[in-house]
Amino acid sequence: MARYGKFSGVQNYVTLIGKKSPVLEEKVGYYGERIVIAAQQLGLNTCWVAMTFRKGVSKRRCSIEKGEKLVCVLALGYGATPGIAHKSKPMEQLTDVPIDQMPAWFWQGMECAMLAPTAMNQQKFLVL
Repeated sequence: MARYGKFSGVQNYVTLIGKKSPVLEEKVGYYGERIVIAAQQLGLNTCWVAMTFRKGVSKRRCSIEKGEKLVCVLALGYGATPGIAHKSKPMEQLTDVPIDQMPAWFWQGMECAMLAPTAMNQQKFLVL
């Protein structure tokens, strides 16, 4: 994980908590990314922190009600750098649909999805 991201001096973060449900992670991803985009528009740097934070520490600094789950944390503040672009996997590795059989709308959707952040670039996208 050290090569993916190191954090130091983080003073502010957003804990992403919700009622336990089969779609909790999807909702956290959607609304969490809205927070990320709004923060970036305000000139703040953000980063999803899913595997490197200590949940015990975060739980002591936020309220988690019975039936809720802490899913993820967003680090928030002014970064030492504005960030760097990350290499994306080739489209052939992200879908089982052969390139020559992709409809234009699917190709365009895949190109957009390839620009979006993923969990350590390991996501395999849906097939047609």
